[in-house]
Amino acid sequence: MTTKRWLFLAFFVFVSAAVVFAEEGRLSREETIRVAAAKAAQLGYSVEKMDIVYDEGNRMLKKHLRREGVSTFNPKTNRFESELPTTAEREYPEVAGRDFQAVYLGPKPPQRGGDLWVFVDRKNGEVIRVVCGQ
Repeated sequence: MTTKRWLFLAFFVFVSAAVVFAEEGRLSREETIRVAAAKAAQLGYSVEKMDIVYDEGNRMLKKHLRREGVSTFNPKTNRFESELPTTAEREYPEVAGRDFQAVYLGPKPPQRGGDLWVFVDRKNGEVIRVVCGQ
């Protein structure tokens, strides 16, 4: 085997081990969704009539908070821009310093006020916060 192949193989093994180590001890996607759905059902939501979205990287939540925070519409960029950046940690202090996953549950068909966000601790499955639509 050539040196390049050995280096590639070593790099691949190192990256794979790092990914496995990083994910060890965390809830899987399915477990996180199960926890969020159970909390929604406990609150009286008909989960079987809802779309459930595992918000990878909490991107939807971040986008939502930019819209909901102190922001104005900039016609030049055609986007809402935060005047004071809003984050999950600022809006919901109980998630500060926690490794959490946001799960969005929305009614089918969409309607105002029938949705909710469930923030689940990725390490122990604790529901940190539930934010219901208005």
